[in-house]
Amino acid sequence: MTDHIHGWIPDADDAARLDTENERRERYTSALEIAHYGDGFRDVLSYRALIDVCRRNRSLASRWLRSDKHHRRLIARSQGRYGLCVGFASATILDIRAALDIVAGGENEYMPALYSADGMYGLARKAAGDRSRGDGCYGSAAIRAMLKLGTLHQMQYGDRYDLRRFSGERGRTFARSWNSSAYTPLWNAAKKRRVDGYHRVTSGAQAWTLAGLGYPWIMCSSVGFASKRDKDGAIKPAGRWMHAMAAGMGRRTTENGRRLILVMNSYGNDWTSGPYWRDQPLGSFWADVDVIDRCVKQGDSWAIVGVDGFEPKGKLWAV
Repeated sequence: MTDHIHGWIPDADDAARLDTENERRERYTSALEIAHYGDGFRDVLSYRALIDVCRRNRSLASRWLRSDKHHRRLIARSQGRYGLCVGFASATILDIRAALDIVAGGENEYMPALYSADGMYGLARKAAGDRSRGDGCYGSAAIRAMLKLGTLHQMQYGDRYDLRRFSGERGRTFARSWNSSAYTPLWNAAKKRRVDGYHRVTSGAQAWTLAGLGYPWIMCSSVGFASKRDKDGAIKPAGRWMHAMAAGMGRRTTENGRRLILVMNSYGNDWTSGPYWRDQPLGSFWADVDVIDRCVKQGDSWAIVGVDGFEPKGKLWAV
């Protein structure tokens, strides 16, 4: 596998503060406990909502979908040599949550673009308020950014800010210059759509429930993974990396009772080998719930509940 720069720099104190600040914690925890005991082993494949949204928009379909002999799949983003993984994980969970709000919620909304990885990284670094980290950030800062600063899409914002294509150098510039007045119009534009709730993910059982409810999360951990999928499309843990990925884009139970949660990496389409399960996205892998438990127990994994302007309702994408 290519030697990637990962980019998760833990900040346990900030994670603890964000968890304490969650005014909706009791409400969501109660809902999660009820759901955990009531939904059994139902398969939920939230990534299919994003496939549907991309199919409705020709420009999104040509850019983000690839067809093979049997399936149409989402393609993977790539962070390349930049340690902006927190921005990529943020953008991906926002894509899934917004698509679910549109498709599963039956909203008559048009999604003009996916979310910007370098834009979300810049907002996370602004929320962190620290310019000394080089490449890298942490999950709680990304959630603070979504809540208080807003979100950015891969769009042209006015005449000066073109986020339509990922730029690692632009992400680095945002990290160094987030308090520059030159970016004030861009940060003002971000405030138009913010995340309206979050939940800290601290166990595999909780992760399973969140994936079943259609709430993906930023998963920050030092647990590394091998690069070959098994017959179920899953990958076993191997080694160590300081990395953030998008998790909870789906969950399923195999015929032999293996419980798996889908994880989307930001290393492009071809960092893995081995079979895919049905239409799972390129560059993604399934991980066992006990492995996810190891990851989220490191304390910096966060699910988003909704994006302002959308209300989740109706059926999720169950098999």
